[in-house]
This record gives sequence, structure tokens and C-alpha cells, in this order.
Amino acid sequence: MSELSEVSEVSEASEVPEASAVSEVSAVSDASDASDVSGASDVSGASGKSGASQASAASEVKAELDRLMRRFLGAFTNTDGRRPDVDRVREVFIPQGMIISNVGDEPVVYDLDAFIEPREKILTDGSLTEFSEWEVAEHTEVFGSVAQRFSEYRKSGFLNGTWFEGSGHKATQFVRTPAGWRMSSMAWDDVAD
Repeated sequence: MSELSEVSEVSEASEVPEASAVSEVSAVSDASDASDVSGASDVSGASGKSGASQASAASEVKAELDRLMRRFLGAFTNTDGRRPDVDRVREVFIPQGMIISNVGDEPVVYDLDAFIEPREKILTDGSLTEFSEWEVAEHTEVFGSVAQRFSEYRKSGFLNGTWFEGSGHKATQFVRTPAGWRMSSMAWDDVAD
């Protein structure tokens, strides 16, 4: 039987000083034996793992997925003279990764290179300065070697000399690879002004 772990968290990105978090972890062994665990409860499933062991494993996976999301979002930061590190996108995604903007009337589907190239240009040519993007809330589900995360994010910066602030939502899928967890796809939509 398989194991489903769900982890929800409301948090600020690590770069934001007043970070606060509220966490809930639940592990489900199978549909007939669904139980919430708070980290120390004993929930044994077909795998023979205790609830504490499942919660510990779920926490480790969650920490890795959190790290990947922070690295992805941080790749575009160019505040305080910092140079963006857009090559991080290739580090956190599988090589065949797909990124989809669903902001306009029609989705725009990018492979990694098509996504990175225009962003690197505007983040380094002076068009987009003092830019940062951070996750403010998320809901993550892990099932074996796949995971998904729904995020709410905020962003701000100067675009062509004019200050802007925005927000939106991302849906990200992850897969466990021999090299560890990686993003496989991401779709986003911005909140309309």
C-alpha cells in the first residue's frame, strides 16, 4: 500500500525578517485508515512505520520542497545590487521541466531555456530592478515519489523605473529523482490589479 502525506504551512520566505509559521502534518496510510498525526501520535500503516516516523519523513520531504521553492524564487532577486542567479532554475528543475504562465487569455508554455532567457535579460539590463518574489502561503501534498504545492506569492520591484507590487498563485509539481527532489512543472497566474 502507498502512503500519502499532506503538509500545510503558512509562512514568509526566509529572506523576510518577520517570518512566522503555522504547520499541520497529516499522514494517510490508506483510504480506510486515515488519521491525523501531530508528529508524536502513533499511526501504523501497511509500511509498518509509526505515525512519528511518518511525520518525521514527511517533515524531511517538506523541508526539501521548501528549500527548492526558496531557491527558485530567490533566483530572480536583484535587490541591493545582488545579481540574479537564474541558473538556479536549472538546478531545481528536471531537465525536461515545464513552466506555464496562465496570466493572459491563453497559457504560455516554456521549456527551461525559453523561461530563463527573457527574465535574465530584464533582471540584468536595468529594466527590472530591486525585484524580489516570495511565498506567503502554501499547501503541499506528498504521495510517495511525487508531490504538489499550491502557493500564494507576492512580488515587488521597479519596472522601467516605476515601483510595482503584485501577487499571484503557483501550482508546482515535484518528483523524487536519484539526485533528490526536483520540480517537474510549475503554472502560475497573477492576481489582476
